Amino acid sequence: MALSTLDWAVMFFLILGVGLSIWYFGVAYNYRNTLSKFSNSRGANVSGVGKTANLSCDSGKVICVYRATQICTDPGNPKYGFINQNFENPTTDPISNGLDGGGKYGEYSTKTTTNLTKDMSEKCNGKSECAYVHEKDFLGVCQGTSQLIATYTCIPPGVACQSAY
Repeated sequence: MALSTLDWAVMFFLILGVGLSIWYFGVAYNYRNTLSKFSNSRGANVSGVGKTANLSCDSGKVICVYRATQICTDPGNPKYGFINQNFENPTTDPISNGLDGGGKYGEYSTKTTTNLTKDMSEKCNGKSECAYVHEKDFLGVCQGTSQLIATYTCIPPGVACQSAY
């Protein structure tokens, strides 16, 4: 009995699906092996201008800044007991709603945050220890608290740093 065109089409898509599954497994396996060579990401967060974020890595590893962002938290209203609560205030919300021109939904809003990744990377990448001073309010006048939120990893020297800038 000969195979119909439908049978050939079904077999083709089954083979294609198995091939794509094997390829995806290979990609995921390589990605896992790449990440397993490095330490987990670390945070370098400070609250307030003039404060210092101390970044450090174990011996034989150097700093690779992934992202550094400055946000401004809302001072809140002490009359109602809301002090430094950053939610429910669109003027200081660091996450974009996707509608006000501040960027894609769910990402840091360009209207209420400043990307400090390049500055921190230039000062800290490739060092085993770094003291990064959150020098000024890059957003202008922050009525609340200017905060630095940063993530970095520790990588072997000579490995390319995959930064977000």
